[in-house]
Amino acid sequence: MMFLTTGDYFFNKLAEPGGLNEYLTEFITLSFVYPFGAALSISVILGSICACFYLYLKSFHGKPSMFLSILPAFLFWIYPQESIASLLCTLVALSFAAIYTRLKTATFRYLSGFVFLTLTYFFAAPANLLLALLIGLYECCTQKGNIRFAVTGIAIAYSGILPLVAMRTCYVIPMQEAFLSKHLYHPEFPFPISLLWIGLSFPIVTLVAYLNEKKPFIKNANLKFVVASLCLLGGIIAGILYKKDPLEQAYRYDYYARQNKWEEIVTHAKEHSVHDMDALVYLNLALSHTGEFIDKFLQFPQFGEASFIPQDPRSRMGLIQASEVAWQVGQINASQRFAFVGVLSSERCVQPRLMKRLVETYLISGEYRAAEKYIKLLESTPHYRDWATQQRALLDPEVCSSTKWVAQKRKFLL
Repeated sequence: MMFLTTGDYFFNKLAEPGGLNEYLTEFITLSFVYPFGAALSISVILGSICACFYLYLKSFHGKPSMFLSILPAFLFWIYPQESIASLLCTLVALSFAAIYTRLKTATFRYLSGFVFLTLTYFFAAPANLLLALLIGLYECCTQKGNIRFAVTGIAIAYSGILPLVAMRTCYVIPMQEAFLSKHLYHPEFPFPISLLWIGLSFPIVTLVAYLNEKKPFIKNANLKFVVASLCLLGGIIAGILYKKDPLEQAYRYDYYARQNKWEEIVTHAKEHSVHDMDALVYLNLALSHTGEFIDKFLQFPQFGEASFIPQDPRSRMGLIQASEVAWQVGQINASQRFAFVGVLSSERCVQPRLMKRLVETYLISGEYRAAEKYIKLLESTPHYRDWATQQRALLDPEVCSSTKWVAQKRKFLL
């Protein structure tokens, strides 16, 4: 993801439903480049989700089961998402839900709920949909009188109408994006049904806990502990055995290729079977770099030309890979074209890596003004600022021509 420190970037994010959630996602993701940064960040967010859900459950029956409060978190483990945007979205909804249950004055609580639903939509859509369900459950299960049903209906209806009003007045976006926000999942792919199950797990667990409190399913305390332990163990086993992301190997090899760790790719491929075509392309490229291509490439499954060069790349991963392969084999113009298409077609989170490649290819072709455009953008990113500043010196044609790597790559243009 590309995080810019400019004010325009921040306000552009606010101009989209769920934009602030995406802005925070990109900011927190900056920590992922450090050892244990991703594990620590995700652990803190998941812990906060469980804590907020525990406080929400506590408003129903005083002392909820700690097991129930962490149960939905297992779904984030079993169904990993593309980014932590869904985690932050859930945390926002549960935080407001926990605050809502602490408001004892009915009128003030209803008005606050209206404000909470509005804020969650504009800053963390579609957290408003989950929040509306949690507000409705709280009102129906803990309050008395018919007004609780009216409040529930109004909350759910308002949460559904708000995106329709927003897309007509505040945003110029399609209906699906108005309801679900393009920041929650990658627009190149269908909406992941796993997100629906994750969101519904919180109301379902809440309802089960409430019904169990009214009429316990299991009355024996020891048996309750055994059942809870077995469910917890089952969740852990499911998280371990559940099928991994099929692109995990391709992402691993892509990282090794970016770091020029070709031996790591070959070693990993020998220890694990090659799972998909994207990984196979990187493996063949690595074999050529290590001088083992002729001797070992038939030890791995090959599928014609597609095993060496990405065919008609359109996805973000495919364009990154195509640009990388073209760069490595000296096809500078093709590498630039794939990188440019990748930047131009990115509906969400432009890859700084593609911008870096554009800078490099424009410097090689002598298009210094175009290179400066992307250098300026990269100078506004925390992790790529130093690299971009170093490339600025190459905007001088004489300095650029005398730079070793530029001179080597320019030979391929002849």
